[in-house]
Amino acid sequence: MWAGSAAKLESPLGIGGGPVFWYDFGDPLTLYTDAGSTLVSADGQLIYQCNDKAGTNHITQSTSSKRPTYKTNITNGFSIARFDATDDYMVNGAFSALGTASRIGFIVVKPVTTTNRLLSLGDDASGSGMLWGLQPNAAVVVAEGNRVWTTVLSTALQQLLTVESTANTNDSLAWLDSVSLSVSSTVVRALDTLSGLVINANDNNPSPPAGQNGGDYAEILVYSPTLSTYDRKRVENYLMAKWGIGA
Repeated sequence: MWAGSAAKLESPLGIGGGPVFWYDFGDPLTLYTDAGSTLVSADGQLIYQCNDKAGTNHITQSTSSKRPTYKTNITNGFSIARFDATDDYMVNGAFSALGTASRIGFIVVKPVTTTNRLLSLGDDASGSGMLWGLQPNAAVVVAEGNRVWTTVLSTALQQLLTVESTANTNDSLAWLDSVSLSVSSTVVRALDTLSGLVINANDNNPSPPAGQNGGDYAEILVYSPTLSTYDRKRVENYLMAKWGIGA
C-alpha cells in the first residue's frame, strides 16, 4: 500500500536539497559498458559504470568478472542490475565522508541472500563506527553497532527498504514498503562515517570488498540530512509507484 497524505513527486531531485547520490538501474541512459562513453544497448551486457543522477558520485567496476549484468524489462517494464552473490560489486572510493551527519537511505531490491550488506558507506576497518551499511535482514550496521528490525526482505520480489539514522543506531528507524518496522535488537554506536561507498559488498575496505549479497538492484538514493515524514513518504510513493510495489 502506498504511503498516504503525500503529494505526487515528479523527481527525487525536488526533495530537500536533493539526494547525496541517486543510482537508477532502470534508466539505461545512466548505464555504461565502459568508463562513461558507451551506453548499454542489449540485455545481458555487463555494467562498467552507473552514473549518479544527483551529481558526480558515479559508481564503477573495472574488473569484467565482477560487474553486474544489465537485464531489461524485469520489473514493471524497467531494467535492473543483476549482481551475483560471489564477487560482483560497484564502488566509488572517493565518495565524501558523511561523518556524523544524519541520513536516510532508500533501496529497491530483490536480494539473493539476506546475510550481507546491500549498501555500505565508509569502512569498519578501524572498528570505531566508521561505516553505515544497510542489510536485507532489515538492519543498519555501524561498525560493531547495529539495529535489527523484525522483518527480512523477500528474495522473491522487489521491495523498498527505507532506513534513517540521526545520530546513532539507537535512534535509527526503518520502513519496508513504507510500513514502519518493529525493533528486534540494538547495539548502540554513534555515527561517524568515513569516505567511500560500495554496492553489494560489506564495506569499502579491504579491496576488493568482501561479503557479496547478490540480487536484482533497481534504485538507490541517500539524502543527508534526513527528511521530514512528509518528504520521506513522497520519495517512497515515487519509488513504489515506479517499481509496482504494493499496487
